[in-house]
Amino acid sequence: MSSQSKIIVLITGATGYIGASVLYRLLSFPDAQSRFEFRAIVRDAEKAKKLAEGFGVKTIVGSHSDKKLMEEEVAQADVILATADCDDMDAAIATNAGMKRRYESTGKRPILVHTSGTAVLVDDALGEYASDVIWEDENVAQLDSLPPDAPHRAVELEALSADQQGYAKTYIVCPSVIYGPARNPLVDAGIANSRTIMFKLQLPAILKRGYGTIAAGKGENVWCNVHIDEGEIECQRHACLVLMSLALPATDFYVLLFTSVLEESKHVPHGKEGYFFLGVDEQKSIQYINEVTRVLFGLGKVKSLKPTPLTEEEAEQYFGGSAKYLLRAIGGNARCVSNRAKRLGWKPSKTTKDFLDSIEEEVGFWLKNWSLD
Repeated sequence: MSSQSKIIVLITGATGYIGASVLYRLLSFPDAQSRFEFRAIVRDAEKAKKLAEGFGVKTIVGSHSDKKLMEEEVAQADVILATADCDDMDAAIATNAGMKRRYESTGKRPILVHTSGTAVLVDDALGEYASDVIWEDENVAQLDSLPPDAPHRAVELEALSADQQGYAKTYIVCPSVIYGPARNPLVDAGIANSRTIMFKLQLPAILKRGYGTIAAGKGENVWCNVHIDEGEIECQRHACLVLMSLALPATDFYVLLFTSVLEESKHVPHGKEGYFFLGVDEQKSIQYINEVTRVLFGLGKVKSLKPTPLTEEEAEQYFGGSAKYLLRAIGGNARCVSNRAKRLGWKPSKTTKDFLDSIEEEVGFWLKNWSLD
């Protein structure tokens, strides 16, 4: 089969925590090499070389923020898997421009799977209370009520505009708090990031203060969580049955979606009805920080088992210009249900206990492997 007859799949964020897991599972399809041509935009030339030589991915050295490069590469693709910075408006604009060119040259609507996040749902609780509002990925009217200045929302709206104008099919995936180490050969090869950034963002402040840190209010706000190695796929299609023999993480929801839109596109809603939340169980912020504090106290890294509130002055000291944004996100409620994702066949099982139980290993990893200054 010539490359022209293959389905061209372009992925951004291929060396990231989510993107690498998605890419490797797609590469694991039995017919991957004959059916697909995988392309990845990669900033690091050495990682690009490893990805090309070791895994057969056509790599383009550059940034997805390079609008000219992004437009050119998207214009050649049938499917775009965007797993990089979900707030990069330049990349979103260039993606739309490239998809429009693709549609105009082929008459076929390219597919965009855009990764956003449930931070788009956060309210102004600032850690003071648990909200009763639960967002549903099947409730279009509720999703339409999201303000345009909500986190990630501006780029979501840009992606949706391509679907609304009829030159692309857009699907938006919103993971909640993803936890656990990513384990795949791209990580083993030194190409991909294996860890969520959550601990790297918060641990330096905790260690410098010497106390467990309640980032906002009382830590009573609620977020959903999902393990990176989470979910079974229930599907009768041949490709899905093959996948059931593999490890099936939260990121394999992307594989389920990818397979479904290619083989059963008439049955998978897109555009405003193409939202998929990935959230399984819930935790209060205080549950998370209490466990982090317990682990660090046991290691002699903090002075007390009782976490203390972060002052505004400390927030500016440790997080700089991002303090206001981060504290609103960390202290807000982002409760959701994944009805549409489950209806597609995703069957998650891990709970908040698994999330809390993972913290000791995660903290140990960051203390051992990274400079937290």
